[in-house]
Parts: sequence; C-alpha cells; structure tokens
Amino acid sequence: MNNTTLKYFKQQLPDLAGGYTLDVPDCETKLNQNENAWDWPAALKQEVFERVRDLSWNRYPPFHPNQFVAKVAHYIGADPEQVLVGNGSNELLYAIFVSTLERGRKVVIPQPTFTVYKLLADLLGAEVTTEGLNDELQYDADALAKASEDAAVVVLATPNNPTGSVIDPTDLEHLVNNSGALWVI
Repeated sequence: MNNTTLKYFKQQLPDLAGGYTLDVPDCETKLNQNENAWDWPAALKQEVFERVRDLSWNRYPPFHPNQFVAKVAHYIGADPEQVLVGNGSNELLYAIFVSTLERGRKVVIPQPTFTVYKLLADLLGAEVTTEGLNDELQYDADALAKASEDAAVVVLATPNNPTGSVIDPTDLEHLVNNSGALWVI
C-alpha cells in the first residue's frame, strides 16, 4: 500500500503488516494451524456428502444458527445464551476481542503463544501484558494472578501453542474465580 492509501486506515496497521500469514509452507505437517496431516477417509467424506446433498447450496446458512446452538448448549449443560459459535477460532477471537477490548484496556497474553491474540489486541489499541510463563515456558499461576489483577481480559491457551504448556486445572479454577477479568481459555 502506498502512503496515499494508508491515510484512510488506522495508524498502527503498517506496524502489524506481515505479523500473521496463511502462506502454505512446503511441508506435510502444519502444526501452527491445527490441521490433521492426513485427509479424511473416503467413507467419512461420503457420509458428509450424503448429509449435505439435499440442502440448498444457493443460500447462506442461518445467520443465527439457533438449532445448532441449542443442541450444543444441551450437550454441555449450558443455556443457549452462554454458547458462541463461529467459523473457526479467528472469527470467535475477533468477536470476543472487539466486544471487550479498546484503547487503554489491559489484556494478559502470556508469550509465546498463538500470534492472532496479540495482533487483534494491538489492532484494537489494548494494553498488552505478556506475563504468565516462566523461564521453562510453563504457566506460572502466581505471575498470572498478579498480571490479571487489573486486566479486563486474560487469554490462556491450554495446551499452549507453541509450547504445549498446560495449566493445572486447580490453579486455573482458582485464577478464574478470584479475578475480575474475562478469561478466554
């Protein structure tokens, strides 16, 4: 983009350019996008096709997938209002972050982790704190508790991508129950 075009966009966009990409690497296994290295079996593909063959392919799916949400809510024992569905984690993260973060609001994102968390937070002007992992790249419950004291949102991948770190469920429950922040896990 040239400077004439850039004047229409947020000032921090050029700083974010190149921070996240969907370029296809020349390898068989892509761990960064949580893709299976093996294709689906032919029988499973056929079953999926049989289920969708008679649907209207010329129409968008329902904007509010109420039936699906109701089934998910029933399955997990929650109210439908507590279920948010989307087309992949990036879309869900975007919806959550746009609804909760703005300039000056603090978000805790232990680093290293999935790149999109920090990119979205930076784009929205949030104050990003990267505390929460120790020198061995394991979760540090005390550091997370301290960092989340004045945070609006805490983002915690468990297992973490790319470290594989898992937070102890007892520590996580204690952290969530004793924090005023929204925890995105």
